[in-house]
Amino acid sequence: MKKSKLLITAFLACSVCAVCASASYNSLDTVVADGAVTLAEDTVKEYREDYYDVSNLSTQIESIEYASNKVNVIARVEYDTIIKASTPEDSPYIQGIEGAIEDLTDEAQISEATDYLEMWKNELNRNHINKTISNEATFNIAFSIQPSLINAKQSVSVDQLLANSSIMYRDYNFITNDNVTTLNNGIADTEQEFTDKPIDAFELETDSEVYEKAYNTVIRLVNNGTKASGSSRAQELDRVAARDYAQDPANFPRNPDYNYYTSEDCANFVSQCYYEGGLSEDNIWKRYTIPWINTGGSRSTYYGLSDYMQEYDIVFWVKGDTDIDRAIAGSIIYYQSGTPEGHVGIVTSNDGRTMKYSAHTNDHCDETMNQEWFSENCDFLIPCWDSYDNRWTPQ
Repeated sequence: MKKSKLLITAFLACSVCAVCASASYNSLDTVVADGAVTLAEDTVKEYREDYYDVSNLSTQIESIEYASNKVNVIARVEYDTIIKASTPEDSPYIQGIEGAIEDLTDEAQISEATDYLEMWKNELNRNHINKTISNEATFNIAFSIQPSLINAKQSVSVDQLLANSSIMYRDYNFITNDNVTTLNNGIADTEQEFTDKPIDAFELETDSEVYEKAYNTVIRLVNNGTKASGSSRAQELDRVAARDYAQDPANFPRNPDYNYYTSEDCANFVSQCYYEGGLSEDNIWKRYTIPWINTGGSRSTYYGLSDYMQEYDIVFWVKGDTDIDRAIAGSIIYYQSGTPEGHVGIVTSNDGRTMKYSAHTNDHCDETMNQEWFSENCDFLIPCWDSYDNRWTPQ
């Protein structure tokens, strides 16, 4: 909470309210900010603590705007989580896989499902069990206040504010290339667009929902008759190193060692991730060729990154609406909507319940994924080779 107070003080000292342009640091602003911090951080804990240990909460007050009978506050909360599962077997995702295996009778299917189980146990052990994950969430908070108190800038108590409050979850909208403008230094910039959703949109899947998701994924997996063959090229890729590059804030908005394509740097960024992850260039996919800088795939008129990665059996394609949970760290995200030529990003984290991702133009660095939106609008290209276990990823 100490850090939160410092951030609030900094905001109040230098910000200008949209309605009260002449207002300076005062007691009503202070109480409003304190109330927003309390409500935002309590909301994070309420919606996360069933499944994660939550710590190091810090709230940035981004704006305070007064209206005739209310005050609106935009609050962004940064917080750390550690999955509550102390072993992979405690995870409902693992339990769902195990439940499916118990119901299988074909030995070949059992073997394939067991490989999937071992891959996910290792994924959780190495990336999530007892590991701290950084997160953030933005909320739109409204407090009802008597107009006379607002006009006089008189203080009320935090308890009074909370008794007459509402909170909504502010979710990112997907930004198309048409929204992108250019700064003088050549870096793409946009005004982030948001949708304020009912707070239930911040809710996570229940244990039973995660179990069912994993169970159904295994049944589809073992009945899939179309599989990529894998290749020696696939074995070059260290998907974790690719993920590490994608998570590094130094690569946002750009890494100066690489070219930058204003408003359309997404494929260039994912190509960088895979190159930094060990995938070697060849005569087709190399720096700044069409397959390096274009998305390719079903939405593109050009052969591009997603086409190349599939043609050379480096990745295999799964549908987001059924198999988003299979997208392990290092998987490519292929957006099926939003731009005429498609869009790509990269998965940075997946514990079976919460997923994170990174992308360029518009920039998202290791941000929490809205799985409902991504499952409806994206497909995923999963590495054929699991560099963690040095074996082929179950398909």
